[in-house]
Amino acid sequence: MNKSKFHLLIIIVLLIGNVVLLFLLFNPLNKQGEGPKYYIINALKFDEIQSLKYEKEIGIHRELTNLNEEKMNELRNSLYQQLMYSQNKRVTDSLISLIGEQQILAEQINYNHFLKIKDFCKAHQIRDFQSLTKEIAQLFATKHRKKL
Repeated sequence: MNKSKFHLLIIIVLLIGNVVLLFLLFNPLNKQGEGPKYYIINALKFDEIQSLKYEKEIGIHRELTNLNEEKMNELRNSLYQQLMYSQNKRVTDSLISLIGEQQILAEQINYNHFLKIKDFCKAHQIRDFQSLTKEIAQLFATKHRKKL
């Protein structure tokens, strides 16, 4: 390969890289206003006061969720420490049960979060909330959230 073909190849690669970079920077799917929070606000047509209440509720929900996740991670760490030390079935079964209880608590936290969102709704928004309930599991699934 001579120098001119090599330089042409480098220029083409750099141009393609720039186009990809520009697409990633200006992709309309990456803009603020996307994601579950904004989807819910738009789907329920929340007014400003409802949106502020919802923002506050999101903060509470995140705090509860983070605390629960921390506890679950501590329990998981204890469980997997059992692999290095004793493999006492009673201890491991107990830890697995405790992790299960934390998972139940996580679902209760999420369910109660949506009950509070429902409380924010005005009478004319209840039908929209009912429609939203059919999408909640998919909306907050890990794969879907990464796409938003």
